[in-house]
Amino acid sequence: MNVFEDDIVQIAAIKVNAGKIIARFNIILHTDKPIPAMLGGIVNPLLQEYERAEKVDRRTGLCAFMDFVGDCTLIGQNVEYDCYILDYNLRKYCGFFSFFTVHPLYFDTLRVARIMAPRLKSYKLKSLLEVFGLEGENSHLADDDVIATLSVLDHFLGVFAANMQQHIDCLQNNSAVAELFRRAYADIYHGTLSRLYQRSFESPLLVDELEQLYGTFIQKDWIAANPKMQYIFSFLRNDVISPEKTPSLKEQLSAHLLDITTYREADLCDSSCITEKVFVSTVHKAKGLEFENVIIFEATDGVYPFFDKKTPEEIRESARLFYVAMTRAKKRLHITYAESVSGISKWGNPYSIDKEPTPFLRHIKKYF
Repeated sequence: MNVFEDDIVQIAAIKVNAGKIIARFNIILHTDKPIPAMLGGIVNPLLQEYERAEKVDRRTGLCAFMDFVGDCTLIGQNVEYDCYILDYNLRKYCGFFSFFTVHPLYFDTLRVARIMAPRLKSYKLKSLLEVFGLEGENSHLADDDVIATLSVLDHFLGVFAANMQQHIDCLQNNSAVAELFRRAYADIYHGTLSRLYQRSFESPLLVDELEQLYGTFIQKDWIAANPKMQYIFSFLRNDVISPEKTPSLKEQLSAHLLDITTYREADLCDSSCITEKVFVSTVHKAKGLEFENVIIFEATDGVYPFFDKKTPEEIRESARLFYVAMTRAKKRLHITYAESVSGISKWGNPYSIDKEPTPFLRHIKKYF
């Protein structure tokens, strides 16, 4: 499944005109790479198919497929994957040959299904066949899969035709908003899309892309500059993304997108790229972190942790939080509290009230 390095083993396609299949293509390409014995939980059907089939030289087979396609419009299920692995196989085995110069436009039944049936649990080919009761088999062999893909396409074309006017009205009603989005973001979107499968082993492309987008948004006055964004860029560049392991934007998104959405401000504290020496944090944010020196401010009775009018369970929870705060220190722990509080009352009279440290310090104060 590695777009950049794996070999295509089987290529199948059908030509369809006016709803009828007019030509078929199906070949097995020779490969020196091992074919996985299992596909998820099932035996890989390609193993047996490869053993009994006549193998075609890779260059010959790839060129034959491109000749078969000609200038036809390409349609496939999750077709972006097919197109990019084709592109890399063509470059590798057929010399300087860019698939996208010949076929810049292609259509994906996966995207069509997501638009036309937005509430499905799964959009895998097998699931679509089962949910809509369509003809075809998702056997994980290319020749079966193209027939199944045609069934999915025909189904959604029928659904679209039955609701044609509704779709046209929707497009017209939202055309002004769509045009605003297109003018603002189309170039940015297509630019990023074109770099999705480029590889760099030196610089994290995801961070480069984020920095470029950030600069563009500031230049267009869509957002205000935020100097702390550099912390995030530096953290991702130095601590998170390894270009050697995930060289392309696609690989980096697949590997890190979930993590990036769950990082917290506290994760920056452990980063070697952050040069600040002082961190101001709540106890909750400091959980799991350690610091050379920790200062706990205002450990005053009635201030922090708040002790008055609490149930035994709440008191135990406050004690636990105070313990969490203290145990963040690796070398030195400083605890401060106010011995008195003074001020002016609302009637204009000066006052001074003596204070005590939090009762949680009572049994450990002797160690300080």
